[in-house]
Amino acid sequence: MLRLGFALVPCRSPLGAFGDFWENLYTWWVMWAYNQVSVRHRQFFRLRRVEAWMPAEAFIQRFGGRPAAKPSGNQGEKGSTA
Repeated sequence: MLRLGFALVPCRSPLGAFGDFWENLYTWWVMWAYNQVSVRHRQFFRLRRVEAWMPAEAFIQRFGGRPAAKPSGNQGEKGSTA
């Protein structure tokens, strides 16, 4: 994620350890349902979540090019009454 320009911010449950337990349980169930092999390599109480954010400057630099030019005239427009 860092190579793609994202900043990773650790996030904690507002409910503390109690919330972390239930989020870990849910995450564990989802991993088990969709990718059982990944469960073998993860310890239940060591699961951590992060938020991935891309700074606005990096996003604009990467994706903020000029918009594509629109074709001139009314050719191909639906509903025009010219």
